[in-house]
Amino acid sequence: MKRIAIVTEADERVASGHLMECIVCADTFLSAGYEVLFYINKEAAAPLKERIPVPYLEYEGRVGDASDLIEKCKLHVCGNYLFNLRKIENAFLGKFKREIPDCKVICVDEWGHRKLDCSVIVNPMIDPYYWKYPDSCAQKYFGEKYLVLFPELADYHKREKTVHSEIRKIVITMGGVDPYGYSLILAKWLPERYKDWDFDFVLGGGFQKTEEIKSVLKKYANVNVYHNIPFLYRLIYEADLVFCAGGNTLHETAAIGTPALIFPGAGHEVRNADMFIGKGFGRKICAKRAVEFEIINSLSEMEDKNVRKEISDAGKRMIDGMGAQRMLEIMESVSG
Repeated sequence: MKRIAIVTEADERVASGHLMECIVCADTFLSAGYEVLFYINKEAAAPLKERIPVPYLEYEGRVGDASDLIEKCKLHVCGNYLFNLRKIENAFLGKFKREIPDCKVICVDEWGHRKLDCSVIVNPMIDPYYWKYPDSCAQKYFGEKYLVLFPELADYHKREKTVHSEIRKIVITMGGVDPYGYSLILAKWLPERYKDWDFDFVLGGGFQKTEEIKSVLKKYANVNVYHNIPFLYRLIYEADLVFCAGGNTLHETAAIGTPALIFPGAGHEVRNADMFIGKGFGRKICAKRAVEFEIINSLSEMEDKNVRKEISDAGKRMIDGMGAQRMLEIMESVSG
């Protein structure tokens, strides 16, 4: 049996996207007959770890510290390793390969601009700015089509997206952690202003202020609050508009064809949002301000059905949801 070890992380700093991608990879590799080992940082929230489909080992500290993770990996030496982290450094790869020689390493990386001594680099960023790896001899796969998303997304992508004449339902989903707290900021005024619309607030497994946001929203009959749900794609498909951050959920929303207001946080999310908008999908809100008038102006524009239809069509042209299958093909090429 072919064997692959997956190493990832999730916490308030790095959010949950890397872990979710690795969970999908694990499911995909298992279905293809691989034995999967899984390594996750101890600090990751328990509800997130519950979704890992195989028994997992926890490591202490950051991957860059190397020592504890490498000792854990040495307990079950494997020929193939997939690293999907916020940022992996070449110094760590050197330590890892010295301690576990003769293995093949695939690095899923979003940052670029440094050397990575590994077998394969997969960079799923839409912006070519991040595709630079000087002096790296690895096989390289670049672009948004390599972003690993849950397989149900490809099914929703194939469905026709209905664009209603009026906005009736909005989904607010800021990822597994929402490190900037935008869900709570929006909860404090948005349902009050738009009382004729229905709102679904979707909180991820790592969200830290669930009880507070429920308390704020409990007085509204037009609001549902969900926490760590398995049916987010259905809600996005049924919605007329999505509020989301600039990471994986943005790709998912585009694939489904639901127009988005984008609240990018970190710098790479800002560039990500700009690239999506440049290709016709979404409108950007300056998340560091998240001021009401900017959101209200964008919503006024989105009330035009023709605007939403153009955005919907652009998103479906960009993202097809087949990244997991492409990752499996890359793994097959590496492992033989």
